[in-house]
Amino acid sequence: AVTYQTTKMLIFGGVGNNLMLMNDVWVYNPESNKWKRSEPALDMPAPLPREGHAMVATRDKAVTVFGGISYGYKPFNDVWVFSDDTWVGFDIKDGQKKPPGRWMHSATLLRSRGVQSMVIYGGCSENFAPLDDVWVFDPSNQGKEWREVLPTSYRPPARWLHSASMIKTAVPSRDGSSVGSEGILVYGGAANNAPMDDLWVFDGTDESWAEYPA
Repeated sequence: AVTYQTTKMLIFGGVGNNLMLMNDVWVYNPESNKWKRSEPALDMPAPLPREGHAMVATRDKAVTVFGGISYGYKPFNDVWVFSDDTWVGFDIKDGQKKPPGRWMHSATLLRSRGVQSMVIYGGCSENFAPLDDVWVFDPSNQGKEWREVLPTSYRPPARWLHSASMIKTAVPSRDGSSVGSEGILVYGGAANNAPMDDLWVFDGTDESWAEYPA
């Protein structure tokens, strides 16, 4: 679920009680205490049903979705943007970088290198291995290309089902003062059957990781 149009909540997809995967969109308005189902035109494209995906609200009226799994535990690595009852899929050209398919990862809206982008971290791979990579995607970029972050610092151990939130941070400048920045606070998760309780921050300015005592 993500915040939609500033004051509403949007949910997409998931798995139902009958174990069927879904690709429907519902919007909840707390002011009226009512749900409304989005009804895209039948002849318009839409993401395939899935679960374990991640979403961010990239603009007041847009939501960006990445990844998830299909039947047979086949992970996706596609990107879709939902706005005004319409889905738009981003095709990544052959030869361009893109993250491996995954599910149970996190997606966070973060200002990285001066651009507000979707940053994904971790998750479960097609081979059921935990991941520790970081990828950045800018939906406003006409090239629609992913960029993998290769930090020079230590990175957190690979994991899935962690929590990730954008926070305000600060990084040192050349004159010794600090410069305001945005970061991603990551807590917990698991690798295979081993739960974690560590706390890490990824900074969007220098794209480094730092572990914090929990």
